[in-house]
Amino acid sequence: HAGKSVVSRVSRSAYSRALTSSPKKAAGDDDNSSFASFDSDAPEQNITEQFLDHVDDSEMMEQFSLYIQRCEGRNALNQLNLFLEIDAYFLLSEQATIVKETTARGIQRTYFEEESRKHVDLPKHVVDEEAEERPSSRFFQEVQKHILPDLNEIYQEFEAERQEIIKAEEAKKILDQLELKAEEAVKLKKKNKEERKKKKQAKALT
Repeated sequence: HAGKSVVSRVSRSAYSRALTSSPKKAAGDDDNSSFASFDSDAPEQNITEQFLDHVDDSEMMEQFSLYIQRCEGRNALNQLNLFLEIDAYFLLSEQATIVKETTARGIQRTYFEEESRKHVDLPKHVVDEEAEERPSSRFFQEVQKHILPDLNEIYQEFEAERQEIIKAEEAKKILDQLELKAEEAVKLKKKNKEERKKKKQAKALT
């Protein structure tokens, strides 16, 4: 996916579940059952909601990806792609063991190996203790938690720019409408003037 974001059409709750703390499991326990305990009524930070609410909007994510490429660079783009690819991993069925394992190892090779072109730096407290094995779901969950604040901050800048563009476009539409009305007024005035002139000429003939 070089140079492009991985757009995942997922509901906001899928991200919220992945980012909500859950009871710790024994080492090696890699199912996703803990995500089912997500409380949809739990309070969330507005800044988080703004990013997560738009993650399933493919058009918005493409715009966000382009913004990151233009204003932030490769590292931030890698963070966005990593976040989305991990979420796609969480959506895989537990029965699809081979697919999940292949996906997890692919994410590991792409983003966690230092020699990888898309390597994403992670702090020591996030790094998987079983880095040589298939990354666990709990590890992926921690990675998303680590990445989210950076994406939130960038998203705020992206949203601010987007709103300015929307305002500018709306202002242009208003100006265009005013110009059109002005042109119509000029045409109407010219038409009325010509009609009055014709009436005077007709009256003179009679």
